[in-house]
Amino acid sequence: MKARPKIGLGFWDIVWDNVKSIIDKVAIDCTNIGLIVLENYIDIKNKFIIINKWTN
Repeated sequence: MKARPKIGLGFWDIVWDNVKSIIDKVAIDCTNIGLIVLENYIDIKNKFIIINKWTN
């Protein structure tokens, strides 16, 4: 991580804070979506296991 250039009025600090908050939000959204997909995958897999037990 390189040091940010210092320009008057903390311009880059403001830009960086905005970018960071967007990155954080996207990361949280992706994590939530990932967890939902994982839960659904496990749920579907368990259903298949139950169906396989019945059919065998």
